[in-house]
Amino acid sequence: MDIDDNEIDFSIDRRYGIGLKFTLEDGSECISIYKDGFPRKAKLDITSWRGISIGATHYYGKIYFYSLSHKLITVGPEEKRFHKPGDIMSTTGRGDDRKPKQMSSLRIHITRKLTKKEISERPDRWEAYSVGDHTDCFNSEGEVTRAAKRVFGKVFGKGWVLVVSEDVYDKSEDCWEERDKVLLIGT
Repeated sequence: MDIDDNEIDFSIDRRYGIGLKFTLEDGSECISIYKDGFPRKAKLDITSWRGISIGATHYYGKIYFYSLSHKLITVGPEEKRFHKPGDIMSTTGRGDDRKPKQMSSLRIHITRKLTKKEISERPDRWEAYSVGDHTDCFNSEGEVTRAAKRVFGKVFGKGWVLVVSEDVYDKSEDCWEERDKVLLIGT
């Protein structure tokens, strides 16, 4: 489903998916938690095929927020060997068929509408498209970031922060590491 950011009529509360109880296959009872504290992070991922694929010129963007962790309330026979009540565990891949869907990762593809100008400048590229059709192709990282900020501002409110990862060289460790840079704080 394509949605124009002017048509967004929903928001995602910071407590979305938190506090849901569920039972693993071995009978262990769990509750979903967000262990990283607030504000909760939504991450902008910007990708491109530029420099990889011949003729690639576009950038693409997605906003993610990741699956929640869960805390063991009671421990079933399988988990008892390794865990005790109160242990906090990653939910990814564990009890996926039993955990509430609200605990899963969510991603929003950032799109924009095509203009008459770009269709007329590259008719071969946009042959099957019409003016106003949605595309996830952007002409620069800045365009992706601006569109993502608009979407974030409408979908995520107080208690959320939009971040983007940057590779930073750590001289003391003599290596590159990924750090989050805050782009926008929900209001």
